[in-house]
Amino acid sequence: NEHGCTVYLEQARFSQFDAVLRRLGFSAVDGLLLDLGVSSHQLDEGQRGFSYRVDAPLDMRMDQSQGTSAAELLNNSLSDEIAEMLSTYGDVTGAGPLADAFVRFRATRPFQRTGDIAESLKPIFGQKLSYDLLARIFQALRIAVNDELQELRLCLEKTVDHIKAGGRLAVIAYHSGEDRIVKDFFRLQEKKCICSLQMPQCVCGGRNQKFKRVNRKALKPVEAEIGCNPRSRSARLRIGERSGESL
Repeated sequence: NEHGCTVYLEQARFSQFDAVLRRLGFSAVDGLLLDLGVSSHQLDEGQRGFSYRVDAPLDMRMDQSQGTSAAELLNNSLSDEIAEMLSTYGDVTGAGPLADAFVRFRATRPFQRTGDIAESLKPIFGQKLSYDLLARIFQALRIAVNDELQELRLCLEKTVDHIKAGGRLAVIAYHSGEDRIVKDFFRLQEKKCICSLQMPQCVCGGRNQKFKRVNRKALKPVEAEIGCNPRSRSARLRIGERSGESL
């Protein structure tokens, strides 16, 4: 175009971004932005099963050509496994009884539709099931179905080799588990010395710093932004600058 800007659109997992770069003929980039949220279009459209507000097949796969759907996950996982998913990925308290309710429900008929989630919990909550709890459950299932936290870990590890010195990595997280992974990654990569604390002196040379944090605390949206876009409320932005010599 008139500004000389070229845009490439590729469908791939976060962990495969290095393969995409190779295919396009790039070895490293000046900057990388990871937005870990689900698009509002997918939530509002509803037919992919991401939203509890729309009756649709209980799928939640980002790529419907592969992987296990949310329905299959609920129909085939043990109660303890479901409880772990809800607790770890959705910050759901008291996940055990909810998981047991899912198992009792599927004994009568398999999970198939998004509405089956609320239906399975009626014996516990009746008509008082909160939207907040449903949102947390759907979030947990989506993260589990797409293995999002592992995808994030793999992607972050690869950024060290594919961001140029002085380049920046920015990550927008919406879930405490995601944000914790990003925070821990930057803390680890910021260390200059990686020798064991038991070593009497440094033997690694003290030149192992890969990233330097631009912001020590996560940046959060201001009230004006939240007012315009309520879904931004949980967003947390962390930025790191690549250290070392040019790649």
